[in-house]
Amino acid sequence: MNPFDPDHNRLAAERVLALKNNVVAGRHADWVLRYARQMDERGESQQAACFYREALRLDANNREAYARLAILEAHSSGDPVGTVAKPVVSDSAPYWPANKPVPQSPRRQIDSRLESVAGCPRIGIA
Repeated sequence: MNPFDPDHNRLAAERVLALKNNVVAGRHADWVLRYARQMDERGESQQAACFYREALRLDANNREAYARLAILEAHSSGDPVGTVAKPVVSDSAPYWPANKPVPQSPRRQIDSRLESVAGCPRIGIA
């Protein structure tokens, strides 16, 4: 691909999105994000939002794309930016919050034998 071509970002993004293998395409999500930013800077919000969505499909952990897409969607729906939904779970959140008890069921009951266990036993690897 010619880096001096004025449509270089568009061609790169379209090529990534044409890939059938999402693992390979995910490695180049930044190309799609670069084109989304370019569309956003030009003021083409609808098309930029589409490319931001595709970039998030390939790299769901990209906070910049998520934040910008939320702003674009808020503007297109007429909602104030503060009412846009935020991610429910943080990346650093524990698997199960300490302040929330584990629901009990007959299959998950902790009996008196397990209450005295201090932790997981170490298993030696041979």
